[in-house]
Amino acid sequence: GIRSIFGGIWIAGIYYFGANQYIIQKALGAKNIREAQRGMVFAAYLKLIIPVLVVLPGITAFVLNADITRPDEAYPWLLDRFVPSGFKGFVFAALIAAIVSSLAAIINSASTIFTIDIFKVHIRKDATGEEMVRTGKLVCFVIIIAASVLASTLSGINQVFQFIQEYTGLISPGITAMFVLGIFWKRTTSKAAWIAVLITLPVPVLLKWIFPSLPFLDNMSVSFLIISAQMIIVSLLD
Repeated sequence: GIRSIFGGIWIAGIYYFGANQYIIQKALGAKNIREAQRGMVFAAYLKLIIPVLVVLPGITAFVLNADITRPDEAYPWLLDRFVPSGFKGFVFAALIAAIVSSLAAIINSASTIFTIDIFKVHIRKDATGEEMVRTGKLVCFVIIIAASVLASTLSGINQVFQFIQEYTGLISPGITAMFVLGIFWKRTTSKAAWIAVLITLPVPVLLKWIFPSLPFLDNMSVSFLIISAQMIIVSLLD
């Protein structure tokens, strides 16, 4: 309820739109700051439509007493029952195009981070452009194989979106804390940020293990406060 709205949900929002390379790389690719700002504002307006598209099919299926066993079956059930065959093809084509576009951007983002920030900096500092491109392609292939294997084990999940949000919430509090303090508090030190990197995953995992019934949004809030407190204390003592 209110605790979740003023708790973990804003952490997920800041992480996704302000600290996620998959998203911000689109703004960084703009020709100038003005165009980047306009693009982000336009994307924000489009994002306002998402709650309607996500929530309305579920409400409709509930009102119509849909014969489904999982919440994720609501949208396919509505398409099968009420959308004409010809138009149904356009709907599925648009859905597949959106999925492929998102997957391509995510894979490209992960490959870029590994190639430029890890391979070039720590593994092979004198790597040529051809070697970096080849490494990036190999990383993309590995990511696709790993994602395919992982996806095949998640067929029994009732709500995929909630599952994604819950396990993304294991890393978003730490990253959000680092970005927020790093940008808005000038006394933040690199040592505090490195410690935050090391405890970003252990803190929410430990909370999930100690308090298994704790809602994942509350877990995100507590994790954010713990990691932020660590960064503040270390920065003041450093």
